[in-house]
Amino acid sequence: MGITGERSTPFVEAILNPNMTWAPWAFLAGTGFGIVAFFSVFIFMFKGRTATFSGLVNRLTLLIAGTVSTVVFAAFFSGSFPHPVDWISLILIVVAIGFMAKAEKKRQSELEQAD
Repeated sequence: MGITGERSTPFVEAILNPNMTWAPWAFLAGTGFGIVAFFSVFIFMFKGRTATFSGLVNRLTLLIAGTVSTVVFAAFFSGSFPHPVDWISLILIVVAIGFMAKAEKKRQSELEQAD
């Protein structure tokens, strides 16, 4: 592929010559992210959702999925858990989602009253 270097060679080798004994573990490591990210796709399918709301919630759920994936990796592969500042960020994200959900319910009720 023409990509060489101290940092890039291991990644290229992992793609070109994967170790198949690690395949189940690689699948497991990504499962946490996949489960949470899967549901974020359906946010766009609800009638009456605005792109601003759906796009933002989609990105937030992907951030949550990344944190879940990191925790799964740390638990099963002796990786490092997220730092305290990451947990604080996650809490703030959950609070923000709560406020957005409350605002969305209010918007929906206003739309229903207008009809």
